[in-house]
Amino acid sequence: MESYLGYLALAIGWGLGIAAFGSAIGLGWSIRSAVEATARQPEAAGAIRVTLLAARATVNLALDDERAAAVDLRMLVELEPRHVIDATAPPELRDAFRRAVASARGALSVTASHVRDGGRVDVEATTRNDTAGLVRELRVYVRRGDGLWQAAAAGHTSIEAPPDTRVEYYAEAVGPGGAIVARTGSRPFPHTAPASNDGEAGAPPWLWIGLGIGAAVLVATVAIFVVAGSANPDTVVEGPFATD
Repeated sequence: MESYLGYLALAIGWGLGIAAFGSAIGLGWSIRSAVEATARQPEAAGAIRVTLLAARATVNLALDDERAAAVDLRMLVELEPRHVIDATAPPELRDAFRRAVASARGALSVTASHVRDGGRVDVEATTRNDTAGLVRELRVYVRRGDGLWQAAAAGHTSIEAPPDTRVEYYAEAVGPGGAIVARTGSRPFPHTAPASNDGEAGAPPWLWIGLGIGAAVLVATVAIFVVAGSANPDTVVEGPFATD
């Protein structure tokens, strides 16, 4: 009997080891496939990352690692809040996904703003709803006018720019493997810190001349009415007197 129990324990141990090994191989192939697909279709990187996270969560649940699965699903929800788990997925995965959705604060996003201080423009970027720690780096790109882009990896940067020079900028949140998981603005459509004289050109001279003439006419009209109103209505103005 004891030998039977010993063999049974050994078989269970080997079985769990083989299952873990097989799951690790499956996860490795999933990651490799995702990387290759992203290289072939960069525009589909977001959907591929979501699929990969769902696959990782499934494997982690199969290995009874609920904590790792919860992190994967929280990342998934932050990347794509409208994602729907297929009805054929394991019940454990669907339940864990519902919990992730219930605890989510919203989609992962990036915001950026600028402050112009004399001959310098400060740009700062921040992330929102990164509860799963998906963002590894926050990059800010900035340039003067149509010049070359400068990059900073600390989430903020400054650039020297005279008040009459336009400054453009955008920001990207970088996730695992260097993938861009969120951004605000882009090189084709950046945010802008306008030059101090943009949209502030002086009024054309003819406008000021017209306003001056109008003001003079108004003053003259008011003066005439004041003088006319103050005259005695019984006063009669007669011609010159004749002398003998």
